[in-house]
Amino acid sequence: MLRAHTGEPRFSLPYWDYFRPENYRFPREFGTRRLDQPLDGDDSNPLYHAQRNLYFTDWEHWSGNNLPYSQLTPEAVDWAPARDSVVFFGQTEREGLAGGTVDEDSSTRGRLESFPQDPIHRLVGVVIPRPPLPNPADPANPIPQEPVAGGMAFPPTAGFDPIFYVHHSNIDRLWAEWSCMPGKNWGHFPPQDWFDDNPWHFYDVTLENGQLKPVEVSKSRKDYFDYRALGVSFKSEDLSKTPLPLPDPIPGPAPALLASLTSFANVGSFSAVKRDMQRAAALGCYFSVNAEMTRSDRGRILVTEMPLDRILTETDGPFTQMEGRPAEPADIRLTVASIADVRKIAADAVSDIIRANLQTLLKT
Repeated sequence: MLRAHTGEPRFSLPYWDYFRPENYRFPREFGTRRLDQPLDGDDSNPLYHAQRNLYFTDWEHWSGNNLPYSQLTPEAVDWAPARDSVVFFGQTEREGLAGGTVDEDSSTRGRLESFPQDPIHRLVGVVIPRPPLPNPADPANPIPQEPVAGGMAFPPTAGFDPIFYVHHSNIDRLWAEWSCMPGKNWGHFPPQDWFDDNPWHFYDVTLENGQLKPVEVSKSRKDYFDYRALGVSFKSEDLSKTPLPLPDPIPGPAPALLASLTSFANVGSFSAVKRDMQRAAALGCYFSVNAEMTRSDRGRILVTEMPLDRILTETDGPFTQMEGRPAEPADIRLTVASIADVRKIAADAVSDIIRANLQTLLKT
């Protein structure tokens, strides 16, 4: 689109390489209100944006030295945790270049988003902390207030700042660099339908009868994982290296071959909350159930929330007591009846489901 509007067939977005100490300062091209040489008689700078951190981004303030007051530090732009991540999708948001397969905590990010993506947004944008409000009901615990954010620090307005695109060009470059490093892998895949979904809509342009016409573009998520297929390249890129290929179709999550192999799979000792069980299911774990656990309210809730195609019954349990004795294989019928009661389906249907689950597990 930019090439069409500029008439430059080789026009490319620059990237802000803030890992170099000489680039720690905010780019001057974006930090002055006026251009050194006017364009068509107008000297206002289209790359300047008012909603920025004055002390970090402004090159024309009242001190007269024509330099920003502050600049980046090595710690602010350290991407070593993201660079050294072996996997793209982690089990949690605190691991993996892109974070966890299941986002169990909205306050956490993947490693690349944590550093350096987020710090640049917050340093460039405006973030104003607000003091807590008095709490009449509990004076000792005032009510916290979220800070006021604008510009790059606030997602709905970040794209209005021209520096956004230069910053994200660099983030794309880092992702491309990571994908060409040896020893990297995708990690814990989300399901196939997540890759097939097309949640984003963009606009491109086409030339019709000598005029530019907008064209809506909507691709599936999987189409964005091969940056070279999208026609993206970088000046310093080593084209002899091959980016990490995305398999097609996407492999299903590896099931838990034995309940004892994962802390999520054994419901007999399952003490996590509903959130953790959902994470376990997303990772392909199976859940073993015994009759005793359905006697508690919490256990019944967990059985209600379990995916039916991941439930198995326990054939024994030396630590599970049934009528004052250790559980044994014959007690499976009681477990099936308990599951049927909790899920409000026939016991025969539960037996068929569990038998099919076991057959699926044995085939993997």
